[in-house]
Amino acid sequence: MRVTVTTIDDFCSELTAEAANIADRIVRTRVDITPQQSEGISFDIGLWATALVNVADGGQYVLEFGEPSGVDDGGDESGSKLAREWIGEIRAVCEQYGLQMRRGKIEVF
Repeated sequence: MRVTVTTIDDFCSELTAEAANIADRIVRTRVDITPQQSEGISFDIGLWATALVNVADGGQYVLEFGEPSGVDDGGDESGSKLAREWIGEIRAVCEQYGLQMRRGKIEVF
């Protein structure tokens, strides 16, 4: 099962509520950088954040946030800046609850 939230605030709230149940105490983040054209002039930037949550019945679910943070274009790196801000918000929750941030994205097939 997967629980997907659409705002960083919701992800951080869910992470806070489930902090004691995060599998292996690991939260994963990944920044995706996708060129908008073959020349690589501008880039779509997005952030994925995931955690595997243990539930009382012995099962697990993936808590997931994945949203675009904007566009980097020439000297304007506002997409990357917002992604870094979001990662900082996640890091603050992780530090508060003793969770480890690692790179990547959890996917369940």
